[in-house]
Amino acid sequence: MIYNQWYVILESKELKKGKPLLVKRLNEQLSLWRDENGNACCIADKCCHRGVSLSCGQIIDGKLECPFHGFIYDKQGKVISIPANGKNAAVPQSMKVQSYRTFEDYGFIWIWWGDENKTDQDPFFFKE
Repeated sequence: MIYNQWYVILESKELKKGKPLLVKRLNEQLSLWRDENGNACCIADKCCHRGVSLSCGQIIDGKLECPFHGFIYDKQGKVISIPANGKNAAVPQSMKVQSYRTFEDYGFIWIWWGDENKTDQDPFFFKE
């Protein structure tokens, strides 16, 4: 695959709100879900703690909960809560997984496959 490009990975209708979805695209296991606003989110499907498949978890307030220890991931792939450490405990910056910028249009979900700093715009399309 050509790096630093947008790629269609899924039809929009395949990603339902309220339940994560596992897909294998670009030779990567990806976990997708819709946040509280219905926007598509995409991160690597492997918990940074014990390697559990995140797509087996559940959606809590638009974020993805790991099914093993309950770590809560945001759409940037960062762990924002570790339940065993307490509600107000700080989460180490190293607790994160790869995230993928998403774009949804024309009935498809796209991800940016590449360096995040290489794009600052949505995919190029010929608009009517």
